[in-house]
Amino acid sequence: MNHRLLRSALLALGLCLAAPAFTLAQTLPAGVAQKSELSSTDTTQLGQWLGVHVPKLSSDDPREIKIARDAILLPLRIGLATGGGGVSVSFRVAMQKELARSLPALAEDKRELVAVNALRIMGEIGHASLAPTLSGSLKDPRPGVCYAGLYSIRAMFDAGKTAPAITGATVSQLLGDLKALGRTTTDPRVLDGIILALDAAAAIPESAISNARDDSMETLAAIVQAQSKLIGASDKPDEMTAGMLRAATMAQSALTTRVGQVLPAKLYRELVGISGDLIALTARLKARSLGDPESMATLLRSAESLLFLAADGLNIKVEQLKLADKLAANDTAAFDRGVGSLIGPGGRLTTEPFNFSTDRFKISQ
Repeated sequence: MNHRLLRSALLALGLCLAAPAFTLAQTLPAGVAQKSELSSTDTTQLGQWLGVHVPKLSSDDPREIKIARDAILLPLRIGLATGGGGVSVSFRVAMQKELARSLPALAEDKRELVAVNALRIMGEIGHASLAPTLSGSLKDPRPGVCYAGLYSIRAMFDAGKTAPAITGATVSQLLGDLKALGRTTTDPRVLDGIILALDAAAAIPESAISNARDDSMETLAAIVQAQSKLIGASDKPDEMTAGMLRAATMAQSALTTRVGQVLPAKLYRELVGISGDLIALTARLKARSLGDPESMATLLRSAESLLFLAADGLNIKVEQLKLADKLAANDTAAFDRGVGSLIGPGGRLTTEPFNFSTDRFKISQ
């Protein structure tokens, strides 16, 4: 045989033998992400597959990073997207073991794009051991990294809704981090990201992680109370007010999505407190002739509706004063009287049976 032909034949044979291994590394077997227990073959294949994509996450080419990120995220999303079962704990654990070193390091990369995409993947893997890195990202001075951390915490809470690879302790720690940031931030995108993450935590079923809903609502209450004063003293409140509107919606959904359920009395009281803080915020802004009138009216309507529903859950009657209508009519005297009757000294919320502190709702600061 001609030597050139022999070399060509050997090369072709080599490519044929290598092809199955290369193909295996490029794809995962269908359904492996939903398997309750992964075999040694499954984990080997997973390692080979990740070995192809993970190095590209640190590329200097944004397109290459995106392709690698999307490939890694695909099995974490495809089960639910096609109506199948969710990702199994076993698969999340296996992903975490394979990426335990590489992803946290990438999340601290000086290149923002690299860090952001690593955080996104960590959140959707949803394993408890990755939570400290997500918490650390909230303190990163780069806004994009902080936003990505919030998105990833939200994704981790979403992953905890079925077959969670996180615990109540993980949720508690993340909620504490969100509370600390939420009470002081002046960035509207950060505030919005925090509320979205809390909303995801509040949707975790009791059967999956106990107390996640109640703890997230307590966190929301603490943030709204602090932001009511912070935004109320701001010279440019409108962007931050949008976050308060989302908070009001989240608080209402805690009641309206659980019609027929009896919630803990403590949770009803937290929701009453949130309504009082939102009313106080609009009163503070009105007193300073600030705030978009339409947004303030929407916030007031949400706050009064929340107050009525939460008080009703405690079998306490609260008069609906239609403060938004008084605000829209520019009837300052009637508005101020109504606000005072609810949250002022001797008001409905500052006396029995609620007994909230009058300092909490103080209008002038």
